[in-house]
Amino acid sequence: MPAIRDIVRAKSATVYIIEENEILGRYLKPLIWDNDFLTHSDFSKYIAPLDSQDFAASVARYGQPVNVADPGSDPRLTLRYTTYLKTPPRALLAVPIMHDRKVIGVVEVYDKQGEGAAAPPSFNREDQQILQSLSEHMAIAMIKLNLIQYDALTGLLRPDPFFEKVLQKVNALSQRRREEGVLALVMGDVDWFKVYNDRNGHEAGNKLLRELAHILKMSIREEDLLCRYGGEEFLFFLMGLKNDEAAAQLTERIRKAVEDHYF
Repeated sequence: MPAIRDIVRAKSATVYIIEENEILGRYLKPLIWDNDFLTHSDFSKYIAPLDSQDFAASVARYGQPVNVADPGSDPRLTLRYTTYLKTPPRALLAVPIMHDRKVIGVVEVYDKQGEGAAAPPSFNREDQQILQSLSEHMAIAMIKLNLIQYDALTGLLRPDPFFEKVLQKVNALSQRRREEGVLALVMGDVDWFKVYNDRNGHEAGNKLLRELAHILKMSIREEDLLCRYGGEEFLFFLMGLKNDEAAAQLTERIRKAVEDHYF
C-alpha cells in the first residue's frame, strides 16, 4: 500500500472487499481504512452497503472508476468520509478490483500530493490508469491469500475456500480416529439456465441465482457446506449422516425446496 500511494502520490488509501450477510445484504468491508489495517472489531463503522449513495459503493455496483476533484459538493460524500477519515477528502479516486470480470473489491485513494502547490491537485487520467493496472495485481494477491472467500453474486463460498474447509473437517475427523456417519459430496445444477439467460437477459439470470442461493442456504443444516462451483453449478458437503440413503434423502429435500419455491 505505501508503494501504491507513492506511485499515484496520494495522501492515503482504503481497500475494500465485497461481502454479504442476511442483515446487510451485499456490502463493502474495508481491510485497510485511511492507511490503517483494521481488526475485526473495527469493520462495522466503515462498511458501505452496495445499494447506498456512496463513492465506493457506486464503484462496486457499476464496476466503473470514480474520479472526483471536488468531493465536498458531491452527494456521494457520506458520513464515512467526513467523519471517519483523518481529514475529509479534497480529491478522490476509486477503481474496482476485478476477478473473472466480477467486482470483488474497491481501492480508493485520497488527496493527490502536489509539489509545492497550495492545495493538492486532483488525480488525472494517468493516475486512474495506473491505479486500474495496480488493482489487477491486487485481485491476484487477494485471491491467492484467500481473502475472497465468498462469491460476490450469490454470497456462497467460492470453490477454493470450500474445498479447504472440507479438508479441514475431514482431517479433524481423521485425527479423532472416529467414524461419525457418512460424508457426502453432492453437485447440482440448474436445468436450462442458458436458455433462461438468453431469453430474459443476464441481469434476470443473476437475480435468479441470488434467489436460488438463498433457498439453498436455508435448505442445508448448520454443519453442512455450500459453494457456487461454476455459473449455475453448486456443490454441497453433507456430514454426520447415518448412511447413503440418508444422504440421498437430504439431497432430495434440498431439490424439493427449490421445486416448491415460486420464482
